[in-house]
Amino acid sequence: MKAGLVALLLVCLCNHVSAARPAQAGSVNPTNAGISQMITDLNSTDANERGQAKRELLIAAKRSARARSRVTDALIKVLNSADTSPETWYDAADLVGNLRATEAVDALISHLDYNDGTVGFSSSHFPAVRALTRIGQPAVPKLIRALSEGRPSVRARAAQALGSIGGAQAREALKRALTTETDRGTAMYIRSVLGSRGN
Repeated sequence: MKAGLVALLLVCLCNHVSAARPAQAGSVNPTNAGISQMITDLNSTDANERGQAKRELLIAAKRSARARSRVTDALIKVLNSADTSPETWYDAADLVGNLRATEAVDALISHLDYNDGTVGFSSSHFPAVRALTRIGQPAVPKLIRALSEGRPSVRARAAQALGSIGGAQAREALKRALTTETDRGTAMYIRSVLGSRGN
C-alpha cells in the first residue's frame, strides 16, 4: 500500500515538473521557448555554454521533421543577423551543415567569404564553404550562380565549395568560369581547384 502511494506521488510530481518546464532537446517536438533558449545559449560568450547549446539543437532537430524545421529556421535567423558574433556564426553554420539544411543555402551563399580574419584557404577558415560542402549537390546550382556574381572573394569561395562537392555539373561550371573570370587571383584559384581535383 505504501509503495503504491509513493509510486503514485512520484508520477504526479514528475508530471507536474514536466508541465511546468518548456520541452527541450529531449522532447519529440521542442517548444518555441525551448528552441529560443538554446539559441540564446548559442549566442553566449562562454564556449562551454555554446557547445552545450550546439549539442542540444542538433538533438532537438533530429527529433522530428517539425522540430528540424523550427531549429533550422532559428539558425538561419542567426546566420542573417548582423549582431551575431563570429563564434556563434561558425557554430550556426556548422549546425546547418551537419543537418544538411538546404533551406540555409541562400544564407550561407550570401556569407560565402565570411571568416574570422584568419589567413588561409582551408575551408576550416570559411564556415559557409564547409557547411555548403556538407549540404552537397543541392547547393550546386546556387554555387554556380555565385561563381559568376559578386566580389572576387565570393567567386573564389564558390569555386572552393564546388571543387569540394565535385561532380560533373560542378566541374563543367568551374571550367566555364575559368574562361570568363576577370580577376587574376580568382582565376588562379579556380585553376588550382580544377587541378587539385584532377579535372
